[in-house]
Amino acid sequence: MNDLVTFFPDWRGDPYIEDLGAALAAEGWGFRLVGRKGLLLALLGAAVGHGTVHMHWYEGLTPKRKPIEGLLAWSFLPFFWLAGLRGRLVWTVHNVVPHDGFAPFVGIPFLRLLARSCSRILVHFDHTREQVELQYSVSGKTFVSPVASFGHAHGPPVDRAFARARISDLLADDQKLFVQIGSLRRYKQPVITVLAFRDAAPPSAMLLVAGPCPDQSIEAEVIHAAGDDPRITLRFGRLSDAELVEALCAADWSICPYSKIENPGAVNLSVAYDCPVIAPDFPAVRALTAGNPAILYPADGAPRPLLAAAMSRAATTPTGRVEHRKDQISRKDQARLTVEMYRAARS
Repeated sequence: MNDLVTFFPDWRGDPYIEDLGAALAAEGWGFRLVGRKGLLLALLGAAVGHGTVHMHWYEGLTPKRKPIEGLLAWSFLPFFWLAGLRGRLVWTVHNVVPHDGFAPFVGIPFLRLLARSCSRILVHFDHTREQVELQYSVSGKTFVSPVASFGHAHGPPVDRAFARARISDLLADDQKLFVQIGSLRRYKQPVITVLAFRDAAPPSAMLLVAGPCPDQSIEAEVIHAAGDDPRITLRFGRLSDAELVEALCAADWSICPYSKIENPGAVNLSVAYDCPVIAPDFPAVRALTAGNPAILYPADGAPRPLLAAAMSRAATTPTGRVEHRKDQISRKDQARLTVEMYRAARS
């Protein structure tokens, strides 16, 4: 075994974390997920030359977003610095600024100190690297590790007719089906999806909005926006792997209306299942949808009319499926590149 890698936070079930960990294990590296206590112990070990700490989402330090957690996060900085001195602290920056805003006492000054403590900072896109260096005031330690394809992480694709029958027995083959899947958080704008659909979709089209909604106020807003429109189906709660695959295989278009994004997981997943995408034209979205059917609308305008116009265009656009893209790297390749970064950090 080469060494032990400690991932923080312990967000089991995330396909990126689990697939990368499994690929690292296949390369002969030990792998574990830890919470805050385990992180502290791992940092102490790294400070004396044992193991590597790989930070993914620093938000794991403040899961309940309480002021005491923000203060606790600052107390970790000396230990990050000590691990970084030994070349054993790597941070993959998935989002330059957190989607839901900063927890109390945690802001850009904290992230700048964390970034300066790191041995290496990894990002998935050139644009993100530029933003990291600008926002965190660091240079020379940020490297692009190309985003890996999710592949068929949730199971193999299923037949379109079967999938559409599972969504609704009223869904005809020639009806357009729009879906928005995944966690329904504010930055993913599910309310805008529903309103834009009602503004512009043809009477025969259908919309499925499905996924866990941790904020009850957002759930209430989505329900209110949908009204009694029979074309709209809402499913709140975590989807099983089978349900997720069925939604993407049944859909004509996957809607991913981010208000901001650096690492668009729903786009990556849609492309992995060859589902055409409607999304704002952010650099990361543009990179992931290259070669995949997509309608990208301006990212800096009023989202509702722009998304409505994109849906109207999609309603009359043929959506043939394409063969799965071959240009994205695999999780195994990403693990190999990540191991190279661990070794480079130590040197």
